[in-house]
Amino acid sequence: MRSRLDGDIHRVAAAAGLAALCFAPFACAACAAEELQRFPAAAQAANDWAGKQGLVLTQPVIDAVLGAFCEAAQLTQSRRGISDEKLNQLAVQVVPDYLDLEVKPDEVMKSMSVVLNNALGASGLVMPQPRRLAQLTITYGDGVTRPEQLRIRNQLVPAQTLMLVVAGRVDVEGIKSGSTVCRGGGDALAGVPLKISCKK
Repeated sequence: MRSRLDGDIHRVAAAAGLAALCFAPFACAACAAEELQRFPAAAQAANDWAGKQGLVLTQPVIDAVLGAFCEAAQLTQSRRGISDEKLNQLAVQVVPDYLDLEVKPDEVMKSMSVVLNNALGASGLVMPQPRRLAQLTITYGDGVTRPEQLRIRNQLVPAQTLMLVVAGRVDVEGIKSGSTVCRGGGDALAGVPLKISCKK
């Protein structure tokens, strides 16, 4: 499976800019293109996690996760003087751990910075953080031709069943051969699975 993360770091910063990386409700420090390129393992780790989960990461999720790791890495460097190489190695563990928390409502949600510090051996009481993401399952109504792509928040993604989205209103449009074959919508609550039926 391929998500849109492959080769994403250059494209995200160039095409979307800093504003796309640092959007509410995710707060992040200034992580420009060259800073994101310092941690390529973060993108690969998210891509690998999505593949194991059998889901698609929508673009806002990709942007938010990369931005959050970049912010956490910068903060950790300023406090501990850890090298880019070490932080890049830690991304392989930290990014999947963070995404796991987003999709496991029974676990205490932590910030990316806390997950990174835990990977470095830090412990102690943690202030629970609000979740920002929701799992989305797409089903199809009777007689609907299976689409080739789905348009979700103006992004075209493969027509897979399971996705991860930023909480909020989600409208889905199924597309095949350039034509709309179904539509659906719903309100995604952070940490709460949402099922949307795409109907004629």
